[in-house]
This record gives sequence, C-alpha cells and structure tokens, in this order.
Amino acid sequence: MLLAYAGPETMLPVASVLAGAIGVVLMFGRNALAFGRKAASKFWPRAGRKPGTPAG
Repeated sequence: MLLAYAGPETMLPVASVLAGAIGVVLMFGRNALAFGRKAASKFWPRAGRKPGTPAG
C-alpha cells in the first residue's frame, strides 16, 4: 500500500514533463505534430500499407 502513495514529490516530475511537452506543441504547433506523426509512422506503420511506400 505504501507504493500506491502519490504525493506531491512524486507527481512534480510527471507534471514537469507534461508541461514541457505541451509547451513544445504550443511553440511549434503543426510542425511538431507533423514530425511526431512521421516518427510514429516509421515505428508503427498502418495496416494495409507496405513498408517503405509513401503515406500520400
């Protein structure tokens, strides 16, 4: 039960990472999202598409 405790000292790093990620998206907007989609599609290609073919 002691491991289930989520006090402020354990949540502060999580909130900091989340705020940093939101800040990057707010600063760079579409460019950051497009880069994230492109990076994600390389790691997790969609079904029905051959690897190496363009997504257009």
